Amino acid sequence: MSDARIRPLKPKEKPYKQADFDGLYLLIKPNGSKLWHFKYRLLRKERLLALGKYPEVTLADARQKRDEARSLIAKDEDPSSIRKDQKAKAAAEQTETFAKIAAELLAKSAQ
Repeated sequence: MSDARIRPLKPKEKPYKQADFDGLYLLIKPNGSKLWHFKYRLLRKERLLALGKYPEVTLADARQKRDEARSLIAKDEDPSSIRKDQKAKAAAEQTETFAKIAAELLAKSAQ
């Protein structure tokens, strides 16, 4: 697959896939969006990892993300669960930051 082959892909009535290799493919939806996905197996279960939207995530970027995910899979780690943990941690930090600011504001107003 190459960028020159991706650009002219047109949407159809139903979503369809354009495969690259090693589980990486581009999903073309009827609304015209093109999304990178990586299909992999871990512990005998098939899983799917979204890598981003084309052209914001280029073919080279998608391949790099796929390779990073494959290295995690080789260590028996699930890239999908790692991503979920990172998002939960970021959300918790955001809440924690809000709580600190609110506490400081209350302390200042009490003075």
